[in-house]
Amino acid sequence: MGIPEVSYDDERVVYNRNGHLLVDPQGQVRSFYLDDGVEDFTGHFRHITRVDLDEWRKHWKEEPPDALAILDLAYWFRNPGEEKETYQPADQNWRAEVDGRTSYWKNWKPT
Repeated sequence: MGIPEVSYDDERVVYNRNGHLLVDPQGQVRSFYLDDGVEDFTGHFRHITRVDLDEWRKHWKEEPPDALAILDLAYWFRNPGEEKETYQPADQNWRAEVDGRTSYWKNWKPT
């Protein structure tokens, strides 16, 4: 399927190793995409309902870039059959790796 054209004034791309999400300025997920060649994906990435951009801003003390790694974001997800959303904090180990290397995450793209 590949990465679609994105209007960055309006959406951000959130990546993980198997796909990506398009989220609106409030962090609500608009679309979910699996990367080319990924036939099945288990886990809750496809069930993320919104990302916590406010928490990201508080942590990094600036506006989020147009493309973000899911490990750098806290988010809410709802698995099939569940009524309540679950909050997943950002991966603090990943953040510690990139802390101080802002050019790393600002220019990060999936491999």
